[in-house]
Amino acid sequence: MGQGPQRGPSQIVVASDGGTTSAPSAFDWAFSGGTQGSDGASGVTTMQLVGVDVLPRLGMYALRGQGCSIGVLADAGDPTQYTVQAEFGLSEGLYMVLNMLLGALAAMATSTVAYWVGSSSGSAPKNDMLYRSTPPAAAVSKSK
Repeated sequence: MGQGPQRGPSQIVVASDGGTTSAPSAFDWAFSGGTQGSDGASGVTTMQLVGVDVLPRLGMYALRGQGCSIGVLADAGDPTQYTVQAEFGLSEGLYMVLNMLLGALAAMATSTVAYWVGSSSGSAPKNDMLYRSTPPAAAVSKSK
């Protein structure tokens, strides 16, 4: 699975049947019910999942140079680490899937709207930031 003309078998994980000759049996796994955070991973923090980029590399940095194409740090819902994850993905050519905790999107949207549309407090810096992010008219006309 995941193999093709451009991507060979995993160099990290190799599955085997362990020498057994018995056929696999079907089973069901319930993905509903239970309590959030009751998957046995309590106490694992976003910082542990992100890890450190010094030898020996830990967390997501253990994937450096491994040729991975997609990365997901499941349960790493701390928005202060989104940029770190995205930068790592860009440096490795890795598509990082950022995830957030339930309800975080609504809170982030509310915060963003409050910042940009809310009070006029700090309007000058916001206007300057928007002005600097817009290409000059000459650059726009050359690209057409």
